[in-house]
Amino acid sequence: MGMKIMGIIKGLIFVIVYFSSLSIIYMTEYNTPALLCILCVSLYLMMHLGHVKKQLKNKVQLNKKLQKKLINHNNYFAEVLVHDIKVPTIAQLRAIELLKHETVGAINPEQKELINQLEHSCKYTLDMLSMVLATYKLELEQHNFNFKQTNLTDILLESFAETSHLAQAKNVSFAYMATQKNALADVDETQIKKVIINMIETALMYSESGTKILVNIFTKENSLKFSIITRGRALNNEECRTMFADYTLDNPKYTAVGHDIGLYLSRKIIEAHNGHIYVSSDGIITNTFSFVIPQYRETAILETICPVLA
Repeated sequence: MGMKIMGIIKGLIFVIVYFSSLSIIYMTEYNTPALLCILCVSLYLMMHLGHVKKQLKNKVQLNKKLQKKLINHNNYFAEVLVHDIKVPTIAQLRAIELLKHETVGAINPEQKELINQLEHSCKYTLDMLSMVLATYKLELEQHNFNFKQTNLTDILLESFAETSHLAQAKNVSFAYMATQKNALADVDETQIKKVIINMIETALMYSESGTKILVNIFTKENSLKFSIITRGRALNNEECRTMFADYTLDNPKYTAVGHDIGLYLSRKIIEAHNGHIYVSSDGIITNTFSFVIPQYRETAILETICPVLA
C-alpha cells in the first residue's frame, strides 16, 4: 500500500512540473530553461513508463508460469485420484466375475443377487470416474475429439440395447420414429453415445411406469436434431433452465447421485460439437429432451468465421 501511495505522489509531482513548464514556455515565449526542464521531465517519464512496462511484463510471465504450474498440479491430482480409485474397483470387478461364474465355488441364488448388485455398483463407480475426468478435461479444453461422419441411428440403437435393463425395470419401452433411414453427422462417436445414453437415462427418470419413450432424429439445412419425448412428471421452468447447468452444492438439482454431472458433461460435449442441448415441457405431462448439432463440421466452422461465404 505504501509503495502505491508513493507512486501516486510521484506521478502527481511529474504532472505538476510538466504542466508548470508548459505554462512557463507559453508565458515567456519558449525560453531555454523551461524547454530543458520539460525535456528532462519528458525523458524521465518515458524511462519511468518503460520501467513500469517491464515490471508488468515480468508479472504477466510469472502469472503464466504459476497458472501453468497450478494446472499441472490439478491434472496430476485428478489423474492420481482417478487411478487410485479405478485400479481397486477394477480388481473388485474381476473378483466379482470369479464369484459370479462360480469359479471358486458354488453360490446360492441369494448370493448371486447380491453379487449382481455389487457388480452394478462397481461398474457405476467406473462410469462416474470416467465422467468426472472427462468433465475436468473438457473444462480445461484438453479433450481431443475424433470427428468423423457417423450414422446417429446406429448409435441410438446401441444406446437402446445398453439401457434396456433400466427400461425393463421401470416397465418402459422405446419407440424410434424413424423419419429417415440415415442421420449422418460429423461427431465423436464415443462422446455422442455418452450424451444419448445420459439423455435416455434422464428420460427414464421422468417417465411414468408403463409408458413409451418416443425418440426422433431428423436433419434439415445442415442441422441434426435429436429429441426424446417422455410422459410423466412435468418439469417446471426452473428445472428446464438448470437441467444441464453445472453442479452447485447450495442448490443440488437431482436426487440421483452423479445424475447432474452426467448432464453437465453432455452439455460440454454438445458445445464442443458447436451444438446446443436443452429441455422443454408442456407443464402438464410431457417433457422433451433435445440437442441440435451441425451435420458437417467444416461448414459449421465456415459459417462461424465467414457467414457470407457459407
